[in-house]
Amino acid sequence: MISNWLDLAYLKEFFDSNFHQVPSGLDLQRFTTQVLQEQAELVDFLFRQSEVDDSQLDRFFVPLNNQEFILKPIALRKGKARKRKSLLRIYAVRIDVNCFVITGGAIKVTQAMQEASHTRKELARLRLVADYLKDHGAYDLDLFLSFLELDEDD
Repeated sequence: MISNWLDLAYLKEFFDSNFHQVPSGLDLQRFTTQVLQEQAELVDFLFRQSEVDDSQLDRFFVPLNNQEFILKPIALRKGKARKRKSLLRIYAVRIDVNCFVITGGAIKVTQAMQEASHTRKELARLRLVADYLKDHGAYDLDLFLSFLELDEDD
């Protein structure tokens, strides 16, 4: 995912294949520049969060559904570099406070994930991981860490 966001050939192919959905005002050069800038911002933010005790991940990853207001265990989340008009998304499953499993990411140029094949795949993967964690009882940080330890023994 992140390597694609740095690959100029991939970005040109994506732009050409999705030009009718790319926000107006973005030509190939602006599109590519915005993706590269957002990618750098996202990577920098995530690396900084991995090095601090007081992580801001719960603020960064917001509910996937903008109408979701209740905090649920094993919640579907999205993160983006900018609050407005961001092209890149990182998708994750929230397990506990500042504890997330990142499932992937996408260049999002449609209103709903269901409108494009590449974001539909990301949504399916997100749901698959969430269901897997639920099926294995990884509902909080301690249970998730226990699950990881059990998985290593196999």
